[in-house]
Amino acid sequence: MSTLDISEEDFKKLTPGMQRFWELKCKVMDGVLFYRFGDYYVLYFDDLDIGNKHLQLCVTPHFGC
Repeated sequence: MSTLDISEEDFKKLTPGMQRFWELKCKVMDGVLFYRFGDYYVLYFDDLDIGNKHLQLCVTPHFGC
């Protein structure tokens, strides 16, 4: 995937953290984005699948959502 199309209305509904994630991800759609979340780095969406499959990273459940 090389583009992202999200309406301004839908973008405003995202949390500030997810808005920032997509602002950064749009700049590296052809790469894997390790997004810092507090003391951790997280992968979202397709990046998570790539990290799990190709980088053999451990996928842990996210609690407290």
